[in-house]
Amino acid sequence: MNGPLVSLGFSGSRFNSPELKTEQVYLGVKKLLERYGDICEIRESVLNYFYELNLKFGTRSLSQIVKKFRNVQYASVGKENIPVYDEISTLIDMRESEYNDFLKKWSVDERIKIVKESPK
Repeated sequence: MNGPLVSLGFSGSRFNSPELKTEQVYLGVKKLLERYGDICEIRESVLNYFYELNLKFGTRSLSQIVKKFRNVQYASVGKENIPVYDEISTLIDMRESEYNDFLKKWSVDERIKIVKESPK
């Protein structure tokens, strides 16, 4: 097969535009809500996590990462629920030290209430 490589998604560090990163946040939240339906609150650290994460395989990586969130309970998801590096290392384009530094960024974990649309 000759010609340029065409990507139909956003994965890896080549796809870091603000628009695609924002879309990554929306998809991450959507996948959390699908997996843990009773969530009413997602903390700012989780939104930042989804925004700054460098995924290897786009949406597929995001789905697998959400499955690795730990101890999600009390209708809230925060920094303490984010998976450790060893659980997701094959899904992200980050070294362990980079990932751990990345997780240390958020000392304040603001609560953000999720408003679910009622069915019409």
